Amino acid sequence: MGVRCPNDDLAMTMRLSPAPPPLTGASSEDAPVADPGRRHWLRVAAASPAALLLGACATSPAFLPGPPTPPPAPVARVGQRWRYQQINRYNGQSLGIHVHTVTQVDGERIVVTITDGDGATVGQERYEAPWRVIDDLGFDMPQHFAQPVPRLPAVLRAGARESLSTTYQVPGNSSSLFWRQWLSAPGWERITVPAGTYDCLRIERLIQFRHSDMFREWPERQETIWYAPAVERWVLREWTGIYYWPGRPPTRLREDWITSRLIDYTPAPTS
Repeated sequence: MGVRCPNDDLAMTMRLSPAPPPLTGASSEDAPVADPGRRHWLRVAAASPAALLLGACATSPAFLPGPPTPPPAPVARVGQRWRYQQINRYNGQSLGIHVHTVTQVDGERIVVTITDGDGATVGQERYEAPWRVIDDLGFDMPQHFAQPVPRLPAVLRAGARESLSTTYQVPGNSSSLFWRQWLSAPGWERITVPAGTYDCLRIERLIQFRHSDMFREWPERQETIWYAPAVERWVLREWTGIYYWPGRPPTRLREDWITSRLIDYTPAPTS
């Protein structure tokens, strides 16, 4: 069902990436509201969305001076491959290897095939330009979005901010589910992963949404990725979330807490 996480022990049990300051001003006015219960949830989330995830343990990172001009947008090429190790942040155990390979580029439509460490196919992600996702396997279940959802800002510079409202569907459920995200790029950091050391643009997303499991009330997620122009993708990704289980009072629970770190990168073959 989830991991119970009372407010009084959140700061002691885990450290999360800090949320971008503008998210604390998120307003219920700019999100679609389908019913009065939804409106109540948005009022609660708008009061302090970052605090719902972070508690008292967030600290501000030290940022590097950014490049004098923003790096170019990434270009996807057939044959590019990124190999990631997935880690359960609750216990530090490895969840295995995922290999992301660009297998098709048709105009601006991109297919990334994901396999496990043994080469078995996990699934496919589809993008409209790098990296605006249409079919996403990055969370707890596959999601198909009604419109492409950006995982990077349009301009790769510190201070970039974007927001988006859309809907998504999951397999076996014809309902269109609410999705609202705020994206912020607070600055550049130097990140070391097994593949090496990279200068990265830190990109944070705060997500408010309706879960396909009707008993997961008022869900909210935070994702942080560290995008490295040198590999045209992220070298490190971390996500987690919270929701409430019905009851009197409702029980606050945690979603998975997963980190993916780059092991190696293979550029596309040269012709």
